[in-house]
Amino acid sequence: MIEAVPGGWFYLAALPGNEIIAVFMTLATLVPSERRTRLRWWLEALAQTTVVRNPLNGCCLPETLSVTNARASFARSGAGDRWLAIGDARIAPDPLSGQGIIWAIDDAASTMELMTRTEWRDLAQHMRARTASEVEAYLFERSRVYLSEQRFKNDAYWSAVSRSSALDRDWAPRA
Repeated sequence: MIEAVPGGWFYLAALPGNEIIAVFMTLATLVPSERRTRLRWWLEALAQTTVVRNPLNGCCLPETLSVTNARASFARSGAGDRWLAIGDARIAPDPLSGQGIIWAIDDAASTMELMTRTEWRDLAQHMRARTASEVEAYLFERSRVYLSEQRFKNDAYWSAVSRSSALDRDWAPRA
């Protein structure tokens, strides 16, 4: 489940072993650098949720947090001499999109099918064109989704992600 709050959005998921994870997606520039300050900041953001917070009632609060860069990105060169980037190596979308696993499975299936009937040079060209097309479509859809959140217009996170320049900057090509 997901829930938008000032400063970003929370993602809550059940894990194997009867565990649960709560992830706060925000801009790296908004995350406090000092550990105790960061934990307090995260808990304050969590306190602003309702949908995400309810399933966490009775759960132990974290004592530490892990911080990871989860920005969207794509491979600038997704194909070469006898190699192809597929899945997250080709396109790693914003976690809010839920597209990563879908694209990875589709990449594997379509690549195998194309390999049986296409020359390598044509396969690499096809994957480059596919990546360009999917990046363009993804940027449009991502912009539409983020612009639909209107409750936090003056918030640093939501005003940054609602500007298309911020989306383009966050959606960075990887070498």
